[in-house]
Amino acid sequence: MLVTPAEREPPGSFQRDRDPAYFGRFRLWFDQLTPFIDDHRAFVPVRPDLEALAREAFGGLEPDQSWPIHLVRPAEKGADWAVEGGDPRRLYVVLEMLTDVCYIDARNLHRALDAFAPALEDARFFAYSSGDQPDDWLDEYEFRDGRLAVRRWRHEPDLLRSRMAFYRRLMKANSGDDALRSFVAEVRRRATRT
Repeated sequence: MLVTPAEREPPGSFQRDRDPAYFGRFRLWFDQLTPFIDDHRAFVPVRPDLEALAREAFGGLEPDQSWPIHLVRPAEKGADWAVEGGDPRRLYVVLEMLTDVCYIDARNLHRALDAFAPALEDARFFAYSSGDQPDDWLDEYEFRDGRLAVRRWRHEPDLLRSRMAFYRRLMKANSGDDALRSFVAEVRRRATRT
């Protein structure tokens, strides 16, 4: 059974209270539904005329935090940063863990991405932790028309293995969600190739 997600507003400042509902030692993964499909990281295109705003948001990230946020132009970084179907000359906000784990408050990730929102094209992805604590949540991020909406979903622990069951339930509840349907089909197709 799906539980209606809790929608959140971004906090006004970076949080330091270590609320266990949001703070933890996470192994973050990003399941991207649009505009590209990926089951490891998310590439969100920066609007070409707003690159300076994206760079300003990136510069505003707290320096003492290990962020899974990167500002990347794939043509300058090489094949490891390529996105299938994306223009390598474009600038992207990329969400990917480059360290094994990070200690982060999910509200701070929300606040950081909200600062990027006016500079970004439409995109949608889920973020979740594949282990450590807690690992029973998925945050759905949706950039649309320069704004960010975030919804927190709860599901059974061990999301690295159980998230596809969650996505199937979500598809059943929202039969018109073509982006989610395409994502699930692509992940299944990739799994049969390996």
